[in-house]
Amino acid sequence: MLALSVGRDGNDVRPLVALVGAVLVGLAVAFGGLVGVGLAIVCLVVVAVAVEPTWGIAAVLLATPLAAGFERGAVVPLLRPHEVVLGLVIAGVGVRVLRDYQYGRPLEFDWQPLDRAFLILALAGSIIPLLLAYGRGRTVDADGLAQLVILPKYFALFIVVRIVIRRKDDVRRALLLTVVVGFGLAILGVVQALSNERVADVLVGLGYQETDYLLAGRGTATIGNAIAFGTLMALHLAVALALLFRHLGQPFADGRRRKLWTAGLTLVSGAFFVGAIASGQFSGVVAAIIAIVAVSLLARRARYLLAFPAVALLGLVAVWPQVSARLEEFGGPSGLPPSWESRVDNLRRFFLPELGTDWNWAFGVRPNVTASFDQRLGGEVFLESGYLWLLWVGGVVLFGAAIAFLVVAARSTLERTQLADPWTEAAAVGAFSALIYISFLMLIDQHLTLRASTDLFVTLLALSSAGAIRPWRASMRAADADA
Repeated sequence: MLALSVGRDGNDVRPLVALVGAVLVGLAVAFGGLVGVGLAIVCLVVVAVAVEPTWGIAAVLLATPLAAGFERGAVVPLLRPHEVVLGLVIAGVGVRVLRDYQYGRPLEFDWQPLDRAFLILALAGSIIPLLLAYGRGRTVDADGLAQLVILPKYFALFIVVRIVIRRKDDVRRALLLTVVVGFGLAILGVVQALSNERVADVLVGLGYQETDYLLAGRGTATIGNAIAFGTLMALHLAVALALLFRHLGQPFADGRRRKLWTAGLTLVSGAFFVGAIASGQFSGVVAAIIAIVAVSLLARRARYLLAFPAVALLGLVAVWPQVSARLEEFGGPSGLPPSWESRVDNLRRFFLPELGTDWNWAFGVRPNVTASFDQRLGGEVFLESGYLWLLWVGGVVLFGAAIAFLVVAARSTLERTQLADPWTEAAAVGAFSALIYISFLMLIDQHLTLRASTDLFVTLLALSSAGAIRPWRASMRAADADA
């Protein structure tokens, strides 16, 4: 336990700095070289987050979209770089909670229905499938274990954001950071759709994973997955539009600042919509359309939907090479793109027969979501339907937990879309629109577990709950006063 003295604001960090120095010297002497430096950096990050937890959330919001495209295990075995950052932030917040508890300031956390629903979903997607697999004599390999940690990881992200971000100012800073980073990704994705070879060479040269999406010329930016990039842009679009509509109805400021807000939010909203189109994925475009309709209805500005056809036309023209390439795929004998045909064929040949036998639909097949090696296709076949993924991994238990989570989350966020604070409201609107497109697009993809996109969705869920518990600093001052 760290024995730290507490100043007026509960944040006297001098003993902590001394401890960091001692640890760094010890690591350098004990290990030296890259190992010592790496351990020293880890210790420094954990302590920095313990001193100011909001720094940790900012680090996660930066690292997730910018590092999600690196190959798993490129830096640390079994993990992507942004997952390493999340782990360090969780450790730092844990140290802070323990330190506060030591000084008589236990963490105040009021469990909401959404928190419980998310916890049940995490357990239904990890512990229960593991028990079912071992109980039925099914082997769980490394790929299966990787599937079992997905939902608990997102629950951990949700809880750590809920714990740290409690004030309106913190919500505002977090949303501004995500919008700025997202705007940069949107520009990169559009440039990539127009001139993919140069962008792809740069990304691959920086160490990003050389995925099929990247090589196909579809907008991926630093995500590495065009589907995740498209839905990420739709999420950003919902947040930006919610802020824009709220600003138009009740300006953040008068005069020149009002014009700057209007121009800035309009610009980023357009960039996010074009970015969704640049992904070259129909799911991204569908998610963007759902976001536009949901935000317009929630803001009671349905008349703005009349401008959508013109904006959509401009977006199509802006990235026409990408759009025309996808439309050409409908020229085959069946009238469907080859990727859609192979997806349906894979479900019929490899997954549905196994799912329908031996009560597998009720108790799950196995955590690993790849089917037997297919000689015709020349590689592994992946399960690409979100609802079937739930049944395949955890049977009716995971399926029911996911449906309950979606319903509870929709009710929770819908209640918070009419808040006085525009930033918390924007987070709730973004999360609510995501719940709608996730529920719809889970028919064809695992949109509940897409990297980077789901990370932002979970973060918005947590940000929309800000204010449900007393701010951390306020809790600390109240405890000091009681003492």
